[in-house]
Amino acid sequence: MAEEHKTPEAIIQSVLTGRPEHLPNGYRSDSSKPLSDEEGELLKNLKSALGEVTSLTQVELDPVPIKEFCSRPENINLKGLCK
Repeated sequence: MAEEHKTPEAIIQSVLTGRPEHLPNGYRSDSSKPLSDEEGELLKNLKSALGEVTSLTQVELDPVPIKEFCSRPENINLKGLCK
């Protein structure tokens, strides 16, 4: 974008690789193909894992009181902070 790359393909490629090279031929045509059963299962598992990771990495906009922070299940075992 700093070099005035404006197409979605150039921007996506820049984000993925740091270089605004062309995406592979047929990039857009792959998105309309139906998924195989195996691919569908993999996609379902990926979405589930991404949802879990996203929920664990949410950044709070405001400070949270220490009592509330320590009451969360994922923080209960933080020794030295949550007793």
